[in-house]
Amino acid sequence: MLKSNNVIDISLYDIEYAYRLPNRKRARRDSIVRFVSGYTKEEIIRTRRNLKGSGVFINDDLTPLNLEVLMSVKKKMPDEVRDAWTRNGRIMMKNAYGRVSELSFDN
Repeated sequence: MLKSNNVIDISLYDIEYAYRLPNRKRARRDSIVRFVSGYTKEEIIRTRRNLKGSGVFINDDLTPLNLEVLMSVKKKMPDEVRDAWTRNGRIMMKNAYGRVSELSFDN
């Protein structure tokens, strides 16, 4: 695994499996990728902001509940939350004062 142009280069040996999700509405289809190493995944997640503007988006595969909570926090709390993201399935947020914390909620 090499780093060039601030983007991680991966090889076929880094991927355990990958498949495309079915989608009839759009020409672009999402892909699910599982990496052999958690380190590779973390490096890709850490450098994903370098792909901004490229049309490539990298996200964790979240449960429906976690996805709903993340989207609700991002869209419905713009005065209190500056940014929200996920890390290993956990929802993280930065408040209006710049403090980063893990979002906890009850099911």
